[in-house]
Amino acid sequence: PASCLYGLQVGPACNEVHEKAATGSWYARSCIQAVNTSTMRAKKNFKDYCCSFTDSAALEKGIFQVPGNASCAIQLGKAAPSLTEEAGDSFNAVGLLSLVPFKTACQNLFDRGMPHAVTLEAMGVFLVLFFILAALTAGSAVPSGLLMPQMVIGGLLGRMLALLAMKIPTGQVEGIVWAKSYQLLFDEGLLPGDPSMVFGTTGLLDPGIGALIGAAAFLGGSGRVTLFTTIMMVEITGDPVMIFPVGFATIFAVLMGNFINHGLYHSLIDVQSTPYLPDTWTAGALPPGIQVRDMRPQNPPIMVSLQQGRKGVEQALEGNDFTGFPLVDERSDADGNKHVVVVGMCDRKDLEELLRSGREITEVSLKNSSNLHPVTVRDDFPLQSAYQLFKSMDMKNLVVVDDNHKPLAVMTRFAFLAWRVADRVPADRLQELHHREKHRRYLRSNSRLSGSSASGSATSRSLSQMESQNEARE
Repeated sequence: PASCLYGLQVGPACNEVHEKAATGSWYARSCIQAVNTSTMRAKKNFKDYCCSFTDSAALEKGIFQVPGNASCAIQLGKAAPSLTEEAGDSFNAVGLLSLVPFKTACQNLFDRGMPHAVTLEAMGVFLVLFFILAALTAGSAVPSGLLMPQMVIGGLLGRMLALLAMKIPTGQVEGIVWAKSYQLLFDEGLLPGDPSMVFGTTGLLDPGIGALIGAAAFLGGSGRVTLFTTIMMVEITGDPVMIFPVGFATIFAVLMGNFINHGLYHSLIDVQSTPYLPDTWTAGALPPGIQVRDMRPQNPPIMVSLQQGRKGVEQALEGNDFTGFPLVDERSDADGNKHVVVVGMCDRKDLEELLRSGREITEVSLKNSSNLHPVTVRDDFPLQSAYQLFKSMDMKNLVVVDDNHKPLAVMTRFAFLAWRVADRVPADRLQELHHREKHRRYLRSNSRLSGSSASGSATSRSLSQMESQNEARE
């Protein structure tokens, strides 16, 4: 240990102190007095023991330490800011986390070899406050970051668990002893404490490693980030030995998180009302009996007519921000009845480009700027099938038509969001559809069982007949 830790030191520097004490030097005698016992004087290397001092000049000025006033200067740099005037001489455990940026707070949590620098009480208080603030800022509209708060929370949990594990009584840990030269000082009572005191973490899980594994596990469990987390944590430490524990903790946390719910980033999609559609229809939450008419917009769509030219395009684009418009052909029959038939789908950008070109907008130019093979569905089309069609074809707009192929509505991805469907369809109808779907599955399973029994009986009868025929032939 450092000589300033207990106010005593062992080494050749003490020989000069003993020589000066023999000549009557008061500061040398005071320094020797700390170890001047009958047992110590009987030792051959007694002159190797003395008080703690930095150099001879400091000792002559009376600047030395004995067990009664021993202390070591703390120099943690900018990682441990102090509110006192003499910065660097003291630090606050909470300040290691709260008075520094997130990056420095993570470094303080990941530090090894100083297990009690951040106390368990300080981390517990900071974890509660920080977790609440991080949850509030994560769902806010202000960009406040997610990666570093997750690392801080995970590091706090991991370091706290490692400190708690160190407090579990496991008996004396082998190999953790003081040097032989200091064992004598403990035996003589010159140093307080017990010679088997643990000041390091040899043989135990270092809280710094626990914080690193905890941060990786929290990132994997909350954000469902696996490979990125493992690589990042290994790069932070520069220790390839951490690949296995970090990777194992991350993968295990991801599997457990998937078993419970969606990840943080997926949940923020719903919080921010982002129109994200999963790859498959959420059949567990929404029954398949819902139809397109239940979710299509009720207001009539804004259409672009082939016959109206530039004026029709300008009227369609004015006063809205729609991205797609049905291209229709308006015709009148012999009786004077007007028929509107969808013939294509126009994109807003293409229509704006036509207007900027300054050329005359004709039927040919509109058709050349439109998709003349739009996908259309009827009102009674199942919403689940429309969902799969919309998702698989990566569509932006889906046109709903009547029996005469007249556009009734234009559906976007907002119409397929599960929470919008649940809000719009009446609860009693959803319950009825759920019950109907469960009954249908029950009947299907019974029919399969009965079909298996019938086929098994027919097979048994066939085998019996074959055995009878063989016996008759014999």
